[in-house]
Amino acid sequence: MRAHHLGLTIRDTERALAFYCGVLGATLLWRSDAAQEGPQTDRIFEAQDARVRVSGVDLHGLVVEFFEFLHPRVDEASFATSYRTGGWKHLAFTVDDIDDEAARLRAAGVNFRHDVQTLPDGTRMASFDDPDGVMLELNQPASGDRSAGR
Repeated sequence: MRAHHLGLTIRDTERALAFYCGVLGATLLWRSDAAQEGPQTDRIFEAQDARVRVSGVDLHGLVVEFFEFLHPRVDEASFATSYRTGGWKHLAFTVDDIDDEAARLRAAGVNFRHDVQTLPDGTRMASFDDPDGVMLELNQPASGDRSAGR
C-alpha cells in the first residue's frame, strides 16, 4: 500500500486554488465547475442531497483534492485547527531556507501563527494557515536529511 492523495474540505474553490497554486506553487490537475450530486455523491460524502465542487492540485508531489460543499454547507466551527482537538493537524513542507520562504509568503499576505522557531535538535520551523485555517508548516532540518522532523 502507498499514499495516493490527501482530501481537504474548503470554503471556496477560487480562493483555495489561488492560494495553493498562486502562493504555494501547486499545479492544477483538474477542476469541476459543475457540482457532483446524486445518490453516489450522497454516499461518498455522507450527506443527504449533497452538492460538492471538486478540484485537485499537485502540491510538490502530493496530490491534494479539494471539496467545496455547496449543500449542505460545512459547519464553520469545523474549520478550526488546534493541537488540542483530534485528527490530523498540519502538512509540513521541507525548505532549504526557511527565512527566505517565510519572507516570500509574508510578502504574499500569508499570516504566520508564530515566528520561526528553532527546536532542540536544530530543526527550524514556522506554522501558518491556508485561507480556511488549515495549518501548514515550513520545516528546515538541522542536517541535510530531508526526512528529519520533530
